[in-house]
Amino acid sequence: MSLYEKIRPRLGFADPYQGDTIEDSVDFAVQHGFRIAEINLNRSRFFPENFTPQERASIKAYSESKGVSLSFHGPVDVSLMPRHRVIREASILRLREMIDFAHDLGGKTFTIHPGRVAFFHAGENKVYFLKKHYPQTYFEALKSSLRNLSSHAEARISLCIENTYHLDEAVKEVIETVLSENELYLTWDVAHAGGGDSEAQKETSSFFESHLDKIRVVHLHDRREGKTHLAIGTGEIDFSPIFRLLVDSEAYFIIEMRNRAQTILSLSNLESYLKGS
Repeated sequence: MSLYEKIRPRLGFADPYQGDTIEDSVDFAVQHGFRIAEINLNRSRFFPENFTPQERASIKAYSESKGVSLSFHGPVDVSLMPRHRVIREASILRLREMIDFAHDLGGKTFTIHPGRVAFFHAGENKVYFLKKHYPQTYFEALKSSLRNLSSHAEARISLCIENTYHLDEAVKEVIETVLSENELYLTWDVAHAGGGDSEAQKETSSFFESHLDKIRVVHLHDRREGKTHLAIGTGEIDFSPIFRLLVDSEAYFIIEMRNRAQTILSLSNLESYLKGS
């Protein structure tokens, strides 16, 4: 059995910008043989308040009838690191609502980003990232948020924290602390970890390789000259070692393109790429 055939039952796609309904994403999955559809909650049409309990139950029943598992990606504009307690509590409340929504739809995984806190200084025409100025405050806020959310998700859905580009040492320490305490898991975005043989790629890859048992989602897209979310096979990344590391794991492999045409191209390239492996 080829490596492609081994991972095919856990291969899915992300649908961040297309598909008018969640059922439409399920139909696209069925049409192209995907077993998982990742629903992106950046899209306001998919906010929890837009769905009644009956509609949630209907979507869950529909995806199950089609043999498609649902995975979810939280919104990128909700940060886990605000310094201000009331703002952080509002972020946590919103993400808890979304985790509940994903669970109601039968979701298996829910991916979140650590988030960034920045402001634009008009006088200097620059963007400042505040965690550089108050690192301990932000890392304690991140730890508190992850503990809260992982406890809320526990035993219902796998909450996964994703690398957004290189994970710095302090963020890795926070994540490792909560990984050891709670039901927290990992989403590994290979392209965002870095390109080629860079130190960033080696350090971030080493972090994930030391926690293979915690990886529940791998986001797949190619990278070239710093540009990401390229169709698989059109960039510089060799995905074979990642698949070999996780071939016997529980991880979902999610093709994460910006449109469905690129998803179809990536699937075709991936099949050709791995069938000889």
